[in-house]
Amino acid sequence: MKQGGCELELTIENKQALMHSQFRRLEQGKGPAVVEALGQERAESLLRLCETLRAEGPRIISFETGEPIEGTQGRGERQSAADLLALGVFASEPEKVRQTLGKLNTRIWKGARIAHKDIKDRIDEVFENADVEEPEKTVASVLPENLHPIWMFLTGRGPEEK
Repeated sequence: MKQGGCELELTIENKQALMHSQFRRLEQGKGPAVVEALGQERAESLLRLCETLRAEGPRIISFETGEPIEGTQGRGERQSAADLLALGVFASEPEKVRQTLGKLNTRIWKGARIAHKDIKDRIDEVFENADVEEPEKTVASVLPENLHPIWMFLTGRGPEEK
């Protein structure tokens, strides 16, 4: 069943992949589910969009060199895109929706802290009152303003990259 720009009826294997903890590449973790939902070309476009949205964002630091790894920025946006897909795929499974929303809200909380340092205490209060789990250091953040272009892309309303 296709909704907007996404196929939401995935194979059992790829539904399980959507619950994986990471989405770094299309070949592993959540990647195969994203490819099935969007198709190879649009999935690659999604990765480019996420990297572009967070071009100056934090990068994963290499354990070997201690240097940032180019191309790893936008990982929170990638994770959030996969979480948004999961919400559609698991719409009729309340427990999986709850788990996915929890992960997404944690990423948004961390991103809001980064984007709005001047009101960090207020942001913390809002998320704590909403019973969201406080983000750990290892959780990739998504800037709240980046959710809209990701949502528009996933629903097939733009921004499409070629």
